[in-house]
Amino acid sequence: MTTIILTVLGFLLAAGAAFMAFSYGGSAFDQSYDQSASASLVATGSSVAAGAHMYLTQEGSFPADLDELTFSGGYLPAEPTITGMGTAQAIVAERYEIAGIDSRVCYEVNSSVDQNGDVVTAGSRPGQLGCNTKDRVFYVNF
Repeated sequence: MTTIILTVLGFLLAAGAAFMAFSYGGSAFDQSYDQSASASLVATGSSVAAGAHMYLTQEGSFPADLDELTFSGGYLPAEPTITGMGTAQAIVAERYEIAGIDSRVCYEVNSSVDQNGDVVTAGSRPGQLGCNTKDRVFYVNF
C-alpha cells in the first residue's frame, strides 16, 4: 500500500514540475524558436544571394526564378526548404522573397540585422535584407 501511495505522489510531483516548466519556461522556448527561425531565414537568404551572384558572373544577368539557380545543381544544390518558416518563396525583380513569415520572426530578423524591428520595406541597396512586418515578407536584395 505504501508503494502505491508513493508512486501516485511521484506522478503528481512530476506532473506539477512539468506544468511549472511549461508555464514559466514557455516564453523562453518561444523566443528561442523565433531566434533560430530568424537565423535560418538569414542563412537561406544569404545562400540564394550567393547563388544569384555566381549566376550573374557566369550568365551576365540575375536569375529570373529559383529554377535557374537549382537547374542541375549548378548554383544551388536544391530549392531552399522553407517548411515551418514561410508559405511561398520566389525571386522577384533581383530580390529573393519568402512570404508568410510570422510577425515575431520578422521582428527578430530585423533586430538581428540592426534594422528597426517594425515595418521594413524592401529597398534597392544590393545585399540589403530584412523583413516587412506589415506584409510578413522576408527579402534579400541581390
